[in-house]
Amino acid sequence: MNRLLHPMPGLLWSEVREAALDCVRHGWPVLPGTYQLDDSGRWWGRRDAAGLLPAFPDWRDSVITDVERTDEIWSRRPYSLLLACGSGLDAVEVSREMSRGVAQRLDAAGIAGPRVLTPSFTTFVLVRSIERTAADECGQPTSWIPLPPSTNGHRPYRWASSPESVDWHVPHMTTVTNILRAVPANAGA
Repeated sequence: MNRLLHPMPGLLWSEVREAALDCVRHGWPVLPGTYQLDDSGRWWGRRDAAGLLPAFPDWRDSVITDVERTDEIWSRRPYSLLLACGSGLDAVEVSREMSRGVAQRLDAAGIAGPRVLTPSFTTFVLVRSIERTAADECGQPTSWIPLPPSTNGHRPYRWASSPESVDWHVPHMTTVTNILRAVPANAGA
């Protein structure tokens, strides 16, 4: 018999819906992602799903920025929460080895911003996108990342620094990358 991944699935469903609504209310573009209901390994929300993916194959055209649409989508199914990157927000992934050093440097420099711990112990540092020209993909998202409280099987994505804790402030990519360049590769050791 398959065991549920969350002891109270309805609670997780409402947590993900509220997180998606919070993101959209603060101008963050989101996507519904595939999800698991039990420990069978099966992914739901997309016919060809073999892991955590956007629920819609044409995901670049399915980015949600409207509160009513967000509520409608996440009220239907317990979709994972994905952030559409490349159209105002991006994420810089920091290796497991460098994560602690990066967090210390950002904190010491007073650079507050949301950071996500992944199940593989890397960190996503959320940043404001580099300005694009009109010739660039017209602001189309180019990638996505999972956001808490999404999970990948039994492994959750967690906030190392939540958006609420930094008043939804997201630092500019240039500021963060300048600090990242100064962190030695063995900073987390």
